[in-house]
Amino acid sequence: MRTNDYAPIIRLGDTFVFEFDDLNASHQQYTYKIDHYDYNWQSSRLTGTEFINGYAADWIRDYEDSFNTL
Repeated sequence: MRTNDYAPIIRLGDTFVFEFDDLNASHQQYTYKIDHYDYNWQSSRLTGTEFINGYAADWIRDYEDSFNTL
């Protein structure tokens, strides 16, 4: 079976780390939203409780400031 290494798919039970830089250093409040799509990249009609444990959208509260950067 051949896999598609370019598809943004996370296997059930896997975790990931989302990283980005706020180049303005203005300490904005950021949010996230997780959507579920079918194999045809159409939005599925699943509710958040059907595909995620926790919140499908929320504020990002667990973050670290960068250091030694310009």
